[in-house]
Amino acid sequence: MDLLKSHPLAPFLAALSLIAVEGAFAEMTTNRASRLQNEAAAITETSAQDKDKKDNKDKKVDRKGGSEEAKARSSARKNGGPSAERPVTGARVECSIKRAPAGLAGVAEASGLAASRRTPGILWSHGDSYAGEPYLYAFAANGAPKGRVRLQGVRVADWEAVAVGPCGGSSCVFIGDIGDNQGARKSIAIYGLPEPLPTDQVASPTQTFHATFPDGPHDAEAMFVSSSGGIFIVTKGENGPIALYRFGSSPKAGGATVLQKVAVLQTRAIARNQWVTDASASRDGKWIALRTHGAVYFYDAERLMKGDLKAPMRFDVTSLREPQGEGIALGADGTLFLAGEGGGRGAAGTLGSGVCKLPIAGSVETP
Repeated sequence: MDLLKSHPLAPFLAALSLIAVEGAFAEMTTNRASRLQNEAAAITETSAQDKDKKDNKDKKVDRKGGSEEAKARSSARKNGGPSAERPVTGARVECSIKRAPAGLAGVAEASGLAASRRTPGILWSHGDSYAGEPYLYAFAANGAPKGRVRLQGVRVADWEAVAVGPCGGSSCVFIGDIGDNQGARKSIAIYGLPEPLPTDQVASPTQTFHATFPDGPHDAEAMFVSSSGGIFIVTKGENGPIALYRFGSSPKAGGATVLQKVAVLQTRAIARNQWVTDASASRDGKWIALRTHGAVYFYDAERLMKGDLKAPMRFDVTSLREPQGEGIALGADGTLFLAGEGGGRGAAGTLGSGVCKLPIAGSVETP
């Protein structure tokens, strides 16, 4: 070692060694950078190929007419509610809340809700199946109790909806015993009776319609009666699709009717706050409102009842913080009433109200 240090060429040899090391390091760095660049290019190429495959697949689906469902799913994710099997824009409707949800004395777990035709300013509701008693409750728009009517000759299996609509030349109340949490009922029942006064003590249904779904049992909580007296049911969407069904033009009281499927609003699994819990028809017959825990959807009545699922208008109600929002009723001049179960377990229901500025039906153009 000492000999090498003392050799005259030692400094020259050391310099050559340092140059060799630096060259080798530079070559390693260049090779590594080149390899990384090639890997990045390969990844980019693979991503591009995957995108091309996906685009081609989407084009094939579109040619087969299946892309509409994908668009509906995307829209449902944005709007957080039921949508048709076609694009839904969910344009917002302007509503102002006049009364925040407050306790509804005497109505345990308020479920369905309907505005009276016979007695202006009166609303009808009923308790959930938890109550087990066949009562209709009358109260004012501010929630003040106005009466309780016991229905004779009926039982409560799972009452979920109430609607007021025309029958002959007068007004009738229809109670929907349509709930089916287990999906096991052989048939559902609708009880119809001339609308009582809030001060009446008892009343008896004059019509009972039994019905089955054409595609097996469904759980339902929403029902509405059209301006011409047609009865419609909307399934909940908890354990199956959200679909609109109707009774035939001349249902026979006392007999069994197979409902007619009008349209499917949603087929995919949805979150709890998107289940359809009630429905209501405006008195002028121009609008149908469907509600979920989180929103109210306004449909052009004529289109909806024909199965034309043009995009509904939407009003978000999550800010109201309802304890399980359940019922909806459309009153005069755009008045909106919302009922809640109050949190369940026999708790008193809630009632809130507001006003919505609805456009002229049929004037809203949608895709």
